[in-house]
Amino acid sequence: MMLDWTPRTFQWFEAADAWTGYSKKLARLLWERVRVPGTLLDMGCGMAFPDFALAPHVGEITCVDRDERVIAYVQEKIKSESISNLRALAAKGEEVQGQWDTVMCIFHGEKETILSSYLPLARDTLLVVVHASRAGNIAPEGYKVRKCSGVQETSDFFRQQGISFDLLETGIEFGQPLTSLQEARDFLRAYSRKDIPQEAVTEELESRLVKTGHHQYPYYLPSVKQFGIYTIRRA
Repeated sequence: MMLDWTPRTFQWFEAADAWTGYSKKLARLLWERVRVPGTLLDMGCGMAFPDFALAPHVGEITCVDRDERVIAYVQEKIKSESISNLRALAAKGEEVQGQWDTVMCIFHGEKETILSSYLPLARDTLLVVVHASRAGNIAPEGYKVRKCSGVQETSDFFRQQGISFDLLETGIEFGQPLTSLQEARDFLRAYSRKDIPQEAVTEELESRLVKTGHHQYPYYLPSVKQFGIYTIRRA
């Protein structure tokens, strides 16, 4: 699923991350697997929340994404938070040249591209975070969107290519706080197949939506993001 980076998408991600602490929890898991904390490259960085959490621990972080809108967001956040060791570049992953101690791909890239284009960029460690399965976990059954590679097929592919790896399979709560029922409907539609009918949206929200009592976000759509973290050492 390719994200459409709109002002609303940014708002949803910011609210969900602030509510759940997802990126800081993910960053802690990634940091445990960083062996050389000199330089780090994040391919397909999106809003780069884990990179901001990792910045105090790493010498220099480079964030790369092909979407200029999300890179502009990251650059503005770097400036507003006065972070000197983090830079953001708009580029296609296959165009990036150089080497970093650690390279990360978080829910980004097909498995073939990861090995052919991203692994050579890592001096010491490649960290690959993939969805537990290719089916999204927000939309109701029958209307889920397809993600990039899942754990099973990624593991099979790495083994076929003779790649040794360590794998952690886990999950972190990353639900969505919502300001209204209408926003809940819009959010569910945004993460479902385009042909989802209104009755399926209504039924799903009736079964899952939680009232919070919070003044800004009176509703919450729970969702545990299940994923695997692959650690591949170059030596």
